[in-house]
Amino acid sequence: SLSIRAGRISPVGLVSFFAPDSWSAVDMAGVFERKSLHLSMVSNVLQNLHLRSPPCGGAWKGWPVCSVIGGGGKVSLVEIALSCISVSMEAFPDFLRPLEYLTQPFPEEAVRAAIARRDESVPHFLAALEWTAANMEKAVERSDYILPEFAMYLLAQFRETRAYESVVQIARHSLADDLFGDTITQGLNCSLASISGGNPGPIQSLIEDEDADEYARGSGLQALGAMMKHGMLARETLSDYMTTLYCEKIEREESHVWNALVMVSTDLGFPEHLELIREAYQNGLADPYFESLESVEERLRTGELFDCELREYRLVDDVIEEMSWWACFDEKEMSRETLITADEIAEDIDRDEPVRMPLFRDQASPSGYRRAEPKIGRNDPCPCGSGRKYKKCCME
Repeated sequence: SLSIRAGRISPVGLVSFFAPDSWSAVDMAGVFERKSLHLSMVSNVLQNLHLRSPPCGGAWKGWPVCSVIGGGGKVSLVEIALSCISVSMEAFPDFLRPLEYLTQPFPEEAVRAAIARRDESVPHFLAALEWTAANMEKAVERSDYILPEFAMYLLAQFRETRAYESVVQIARHSLADDLFGDTITQGLNCSLASISGGNPGPIQSLIEDEDADEYARGSGLQALGAMMKHGMLARETLSDYMTTLYCEKIEREESHVWNALVMVSTDLGFPEHLELIREAYQNGLADPYFESLESVEERLRTGELFDCELREYRLVDDVIEEMSWWACFDEKEMSRETLITADEIAEDIDRDEPVRMPLFRDQASPSGYRRAEPKIGRNDPCPCGSGRKYKKCCME
């Protein structure tokens, strides 16, 4: 699998499937015993490769073998699967172990080791993202499983384009918010831009996916903005694409996607979109509480972009700077019985200082940690009593 993805073997080179008698159940049992692997792991890998699944009941005799063009002989699908799994599962190195599950404090030493030993780290991070993309339900079972985020951020810092497909696949999944938490709005955007290699296509597929999380889609729009800002996407190309979004490629109903579309148009200065923006507000698609039409018009007229170095349009250059300040790595913060409750939000609304929300990875916690009260969902009524959805009120 890794060889195919690295371009060392072409998928079309896997030919001539047949069923020899050379493999027996006993032979395979010995292989698995030596590798400490489970049959289900190999099955998952082969299914992900769109190859034939192994027979039911562990009857390995007659399992297909394939020829590899130019490979000088026969290569078993079992061997391909084992080589992939042995890298991604069994051989996960000790120096990366602190990045698997949430710990306090921030594992800076392990992050620095991953950067210093980049060539060793990259295959494991790629395998982790591929596994996560194919097993989202399992990935979110343990709320302290944080390896996908470390993998995404580090590969983004490395500008590793091979991570692009997996990250977009994760972002388009219905459980993306459960996996990433606040990272879905605060880090997915810059990570996507950093690993895109200047190719907007996969991000566009995320933006246009009606089934994807609206905040993930909004991050996709910000990622395109970051690509333009950093010279990976021409301004005219982005402007034309966003025009198609205003006119036809986004469903005509209120969502954060519209807010993000207006925000990118305004932040990066696209006055040619002004009439389309006005229409979006008139039709109730863009939320005036996110930013009023008057503010948008004024900023487009004056060219005031708030801040030319807005974090929403950055690339990932320093993982330690990006992640080390997250509240989930703060021992004092995580030692509280509960991070925040609806009553705390309602009380803080009357204060001058901002609400102290848990910063990033809000679902991450030490093993066994539980909230005293249920997490407030983005679509739940806001506890401040405004009658609006939480995501449209105090969450913003």
